[in-house]
Amino acid sequence: MLDFFSQLSSPASESILAPLSAQVSISAGCPDTVASPVGFSVLQPPQSVELLEQESGFYFNMKHFEDLMQGGESDELERYLSGFTKLEDNRYSMKIFFEIRKQKYLEALDRHDRAKAVEILMKDLKVFASFNEELFKEITQLLTLENFRQNEQM
Repeated sequence: MLDFFSQLSSPASESILAPLSAQVSISAGCPDTVASPVGFSVLQPPQSVELLEQESGFYFNMKHFEDLMQGGESDELERYLSGFTKLEDNRYSMKIFFEIRKQKYLEALDRHDRAKAVEILMKDLKVFASFNEELFKEITQLLTLENFRQNEQM
């Protein structure tokens, strides 16, 4: 750690860091406080940091993503993911959005909440029908089963 900080205070690094330090300096007393060049402090709550990460696309917090997924918070999961990629950006984005929505649909079926499952199917999953009509038909047929796990493909 000492070597890292001593390198930062070298004359060569001062010329590199000067523009950055002129814009924003981190307060040594509180790691969550950022001092602005005009001399006042702004407290950075965790939500602000998360929002900055999403808007900048700079840092994807995989642990946060996993926690949302395991907690069944699919709407929040999609909201978080949407800060980094959109459904139509590429096929990988499309695949992950599909899997999130499919999981949401399967959870509704598992709870025997057919009305919610139909709503998810028509509102969230129908957008994928034009890309793979056969798959959409298969997941639609799950509504007819008492236990969707009876489907051989599941």
